[in-house]
Amino acid sequence: MAKSILVVDDSVTIRKVVIMMLEGMKEARGFKIIEASDAIIAEKIVRKQGEEIVLILTDIQMPEVDGIEFITKLKHNDLLENKVVVFMTSSASLENVKKAKKVGADHFIKKPLNEKMFYNHMGPILNSLNNKKSSRAMHSILEFCNDNKNAMIVDGKFRIRNKEMILEIPMYLLEYDGVSLITDLDA
Repeated sequence: MAKSILVVDDSVTIRKVVIMMLEGMKEARGFKIIEASDAIIAEKIVRKQGEEIVLILTDIQMPEVDGIEFITKLKHNDLLENKVVVFMTSSASLENVKKAKKVGADHFIKKPLNEKMFYNHMGPILNSLNNKKSSRAMHSILEFCNDNKNAMIVDGKFRIRNKEMILEIPMYLLEYDGVSLITDLDA
């Protein structure tokens, strides 16, 4: 079974840019890339492709059905299991981030897309999905984010916040030779 990445955005330009950047990444080799112009089409693809889709990159703001509603539907129909969800948004307001996190967002990438930031963000995710060295680190970080409502990954940085401050750490600093610093600090 070939692993697939689903790119969902109502802008054909954004979809093509994301696909072009993914195709340029060595970490994305071996993945089939599928695109959908809206959430309705994307939901049909997820229902049909099922377990093959391991990564969904979706816009939040789309006509008819937005990205949050799309992911909520997938979650309620048990179609999100073993899938990583990355929201791409130009509106990274705290309200949108909270809503997206609540429905199952694993990561956020701000638009307009920056190639370097995209690669820094997506590299560890794709390595994790490929079961490469960074999978232990990425798994630990994702687990920590899922268990902590104040922690998330935004634009390739692990972000945790409390009442007084926001701490951001680039993802590449959180692993060394495939060893998660979060896991090792907890031990």
